[in-house]
Amino acid sequence: MGIGLTPPTMADTHVNPFLSEYTNKYKIPPFEDIKISDFIPAIKAGIEEQKERMFAITANRATPDFENTILPLENLSPILDRVSGVFYHYDSALSTEEFATMADEAIPLLNEASNQLNLNEQLFQKIKYVYDNRDKQGLNAVQKRVVEKYYKEFVERGAALPADKKEELIKVNDELSKLFIQYNKNLLNATNSFFITVYDKEDLSGLPESSISQAAEEAKSRGLDGLWVFTLHGPSRLPVLQNADNRGLREAIYKGYTNLASHGEYNNFPVIEKIVKLRAEKAKIMGFDNFAQMMTSRVMAKTPEAATNLLLQVFEPAVKRSH
Repeated sequence: MGIGLTPPTMADTHVNPFLSEYTNKYKIPPFEDIKISDFIPAIKAGIEEQKERMFAITANRATPDFENTILPLENLSPILDRVSGVFYHYDSALSTEEFATMADEAIPLLNEASNQLNLNEQLFQKIKYVYDNRDKQGLNAVQKRVVEKYYKEFVERGAALPADKKEELIKVNDELSKLFIQYNKNLLNATNSFFITVYDKEDLSGLPESSISQAAEEAKSRGLDGLWVFTLHGPSRLPVLQNADNRGLREAIYKGYTNLASHGEYNNFPVIEKIVKLRAEKAKIMGFDNFAQMMTSRVMAKTPEAATNLLLQVFEPAVKRSH
């Protein structure tokens, strides 16, 4: 009796591209091979890789130095680097229900991974030792700069806080991650629920044929054969704003986009209010008067006042020139 073998399916042969180094010419993500289902397994694998490599650093009994403490941080979790890089790119550009559902699970995982790294007391003490002794360990200028970079980054993310403050920071970070999920959900739902139906072909004047065809297809998919439907998704929105002769159509799209998720069922204002309050709380935990102080302390401006002054130096001449 013969034995029948089922041919392998695409699901059986698909290889998660995040789990190994990219092999294409420029070492960029192979976007054509990436599936939404690849993200969570890769994030979990990356977290495990990070844990193992962090343990290798903290369990090393040798005196902390550049080679055994700082250098490993440069390549702590290649898997996590690959998957998070694409995830955050997609998060700002891909507005599908499938991605949004996956992101609900991914964001807390990535937030947890960040907390495990940035608030690890044993790891920070080793980094601090190298930092405190950087002038005694025979480091060159580049190595010193790398040591200073890591020490500063860890301090800015809360590594130097006492244990009770770290616990508070973890709670705030977790709450913020949940609010960002809700914010993105509202944005996605508001975007997907908005559309404008055009009944008269003359109102399409100025639009490229590709845009008109796309609007006709969108209308057909909604059971509105013979009409045209425009949405707030980029390929539909941008041609209208750039090319439509009909002022009313341009205005409707513009107002829909600029007032997105600002009223009704998907109103983000309550979410934003909570985010602002939690950011203020986070700044206090980190020893700053407000969130603006905390953020500008990490960049060239150093203070909110200096940042405002720089903006006004550009703004005022620009206004005069425009008149």
